[in-house]
Amino acid sequence: MLALLPLMLALAAPADRAVVLDPQGVLRWTDDQSEVALFGVNYYAAHWHDYLNLGVVGADRKAVTNQDVLHFKRLGIDLLRVHVFDRELSDHQGNLLANDHLAVLDHLLAECRRQGIHAVLTPIAWWGTPNDSPGFSTLYTMPQMTGDPGAPRAAQRRYLAQFAQHRNPETGLTYGEDPAIIAFELINEPIYADGTTDAQVTEYINALVDAVRGAGCRKLLFYNAWGGRDKACAASRIDGVTNNWYPTGLASGAEITGPTLHLVRTYNAFADPAVQNKPKGIYEFDCADVNRPVMYPAMARSFRAAGVQFATQFQYDAWPLADSNVNWQTHYLSLPFTPAKALSFRIAAAAFHALPRGQATGDADHFGATTVSHAQARSEFVTDTEFYTTGLTATTPPAPARLEHLAGGASPLVRYDGTGAWFLDRLAPGCWRLEVFPDAVPVRDPYGANRLSREVTRLLWAERRMALTLPDLGDGFAVEPVDVGNQHRPTAKQGAFAVRPGVYRLLRAGAKAVPVDPAYFAPPEAKGRPWSLDHRPPAELLAGQPFTVNCSVVPPTGADDRAPGSLTLVWADGGTWRRLPMTADGPYNRRATVPADLLREGHARYALVWQGAGGTVTVPGVKAPDEVAKVAPERLLDLGQPLAEVPNFGGTTENGTTCVQRDGALVCGAKGFAGNQAVGARLPARAPSAAMPADAVLVVRARASQPATEAFEIGLVLDDGRAYGAEVALSQAWREVKLPLATLRPLWGTKDAPWKPEQIRQVSLVYGAWLYGDRANQPHGFDLAWAELRGPTNVFDVPVWSPRSAIPLLRPVEAARRNDLSRGGRVFAVDLEDGGQSVEMAHRGFGPPPDSSGISLDLQVAGLPADVLTRCTRLRVRARSLTPAATAFELVIGEADGTPWGANIPLGPDWTTTELPLSGVRVWRGWPVPAGRGGTGDRPALDQLARLFVTFGSWLNPTAQGQPWRFEIAEISLVP
Repeated sequence: MLALLPLMLALAAPADRAVVLDPQGVLRWTDDQSEVALFGVNYYAAHWHDYLNLGVVGADRKAVTNQDVLHFKRLGIDLLRVHVFDRELSDHQGNLLANDHLAVLDHLLAECRRQGIHAVLTPIAWWGTPNDSPGFSTLYTMPQMTGDPGAPRAAQRRYLAQFAQHRNPETGLTYGEDPAIIAFELINEPIYADGTTDAQVTEYINALVDAVRGAGCRKLLFYNAWGGRDKACAASRIDGVTNNWYPTGLASGAEITGPTLHLVRTYNAFADPAVQNKPKGIYEFDCADVNRPVMYPAMARSFRAAGVQFATQFQYDAWPLADSNVNWQTHYLSLPFTPAKALSFRIAAAAFHALPRGQATGDADHFGATTVSHAQARSEFVTDTEFYTTGLTATTPPAPARLEHLAGGASPLVRYDGTGAWFLDRLAPGCWRLEVFPDAVPVRDPYGANRLSREVTRLLWAERRMALTLPDLGDGFAVEPVDVGNQHRPTAKQGAFAVRPGVYRLLRAGAKAVPVDPAYFAPPEAKGRPWSLDHRPPAELLAGQPFTVNCSVVPPTGADDRAPGSLTLVWADGGTWRRLPMTADGPYNRRATVPADLLREGHARYALVWQGAGGTVTVPGVKAPDEVAKVAPERLLDLGQPLAEVPNFGGTTENGTTCVQRDGALVCGAKGFAGNQAVGARLPARAPSAAMPADAVLVVRARASQPATEAFEIGLVLDDGRAYGAEVALSQAWREVKLPLATLRPLWGTKDAPWKPEQIRQVSLVYGAWLYGDRANQPHGFDLAWAELRGPTNVFDVPVWSPRSAIPLLRPVEAARRNDLSRGGRVFAVDLEDGGQSVEMAHRGFGPPPDSSGISLDLQVAGLPADVLTRCTRLRVRARSLTPAATAFELVIGEADGTPWGANIPLGPDWTTTELPLSGVRVWRGWPVPAGRGGTGDRPALDQLARLFVTFGSWLNPTAQGQPWRFEIAEISLVP
């Protein structure tokens, strides 16, 4: 076998094995009748914002797909899934259009085929796109698509037939003929009108199936069974069913760092007996907003136990966009830019391929050859021939002399001090292929409000040390570069050598050299990137306990982390500032420990200052707090002053729009909005001074004047016509809404690029149907008092609480970073009159039970001193309702093993404090409960609390269906 490896690496076998469905509903390969088990990703260079942004950065889309497919192969990926944005490559009648979207898709599929990667295609996505949308999905809502048997269905049937018959010019095969395309999943995430029966869904499925079969296509056809439509699928002529899995939810707005493995112990979406004899696939899955490299292998185990035969993560980042994670920001996967997470995906692929279908092997932490550890941020896959790990491990494989493939991490066999991925493959006795990627260094939280100009990860082509203890190589071996342009020729001494990114042949003295595949691509270093500091402050600190501050020091491109410089922690000590030096702790990281006597009840205030050859970098402001005062606020708009001309929002005939200046505010109103109607106006702004930094905050004082008005959009228009903005969340009380400039998104087709506050010339105000959903046709209005820019705080300000007081579980600022709740809700922080803050949650209205919304947050309780936790006997909640529908919410606190403890919290129009004895809080039986938990005498383990869940929906007040929900929570705490 080893003699064949060089040829296999150089010439991947094409994906030409066909798939057949056996009588038991199992997918098998036609050549040897073995079971199919395919694991891969979604990828969108041909569509949506990926297509658009690849053009913005000047990338050759086809070349990018070639380079990313090399990374797919490296990660053991053997399946690609694309939900095709049909509205980009069809017309209104459903005719397939031969345009560049289709050409890039053709090329992607051909390249995957050449590399041995199969595909599942979902021809109809329906969802909107920033690109031209000539297709039929632009005309119809999704419920019309799934329910109207007239023109919407005729367009879909015509399109599906032409899609199956489309001949890929690069393969010479139609999509329906190509064995590399194992199946079509007919439509992505179908949505049905209220009251649609299973029989109607079955009829719709059959209509689509018949369209494909009528085109002469015999390919396997799958249908998305989400929303409990298993029986409708089972009654149809569909071959198989698909579903998804997002166990950590979507769009947290920040990285989730707490324990999450308990969320993926089992996968139950295919539990309905109706689909037991149909093959099962996962069209999308992800551990959204989680960077810790442990979730993918555990999810693979649960998929195989549920009988899943193919699964595709959503979604792999095209490499030119991965440094900013600009598209689908709640997901982040890239071999160069998220190496540890990508290596965990490599381990998940190996596990998925090895685990038996339909059997629950081991447990969520150890199964087959795989081990995962949340505490150690590590995944491992260990056999006699394979050894993959994501972090530092003491594991030694059972037979080191028999190893053929190794990747990632540091172990007794391979020590590497870089932060990028590496791979070792044995080609012949004493001859190995080494592949090394650049260092990947975080610059900021990758799950925030990203855009192309907002870097989240930086690649650095640093020289690193590697030391190998492999019996097959011994201490003496040559290191030869083989990839194009690589001139680095290190010398190995006692198994150690300096290595740069690239491909190398490692050859033991006296061993026979064999050819090495030189195919390799690593993104080049971005140019002109400055020094950067990445520090993420804790939510709170404990008085009298030392605190370790960690910070990544990210050097400019062209430099490395060993460049001269110093990092200093500037800490507030009463009325003075103390400067504490920070020391190196591994690649790129610096740390310092703040002594316990500096952690006093109240607030900890500090900043970080880097001084090096490239100058001085300070976070969170531009100057250290002991050097300069904060920048003074500057008003852009002040509606307490008379306007030269009251703005005209337009649309007065259709919308009854009014706008007057009254009582120190601009009072805006409309009778309602139909269809896609919206109105807006621009007001001249006072140009900010050059002293206002780019990381300033836009603060808007406003209120809603109508109950249905949840928000309006504010935009900042620059001197070159570009515009950036965000939605201003409203309540019927005056409030100040804070919008960091870094989080504003480009508006109206603006080409994103760096900008300065001094460029601002106008403020735009827009509101319309898109903001209000089902209540768009109701009266709307808002009052605006002023908008100003405030310089960023030049200190991190972290609450410090005493063991004598309550332990806060809800942190308003962290909760408000999410912006959106699940299923269409909103969340934002509110400044209270007493100087505190609350969290306001809102939803436009719910349908029949179990329609609901909610939020989940990391808890920071684990690791607190045991005596602090054992003193807590009660759970305290302070909250109030803002609308009649909001009569209660569900509160659940979850342990690291997934045990949920909960209660329904009543709401009234006045602030009410509810205290629950912890001895009376019960296991919440509506949630999955781990085996052995929840019995008599079981109590919450406070040192194991990991997640806080606030959920609300129609089951809490069935009489209020369709009515708006709004309520505030000022406190959720553990109290002595």
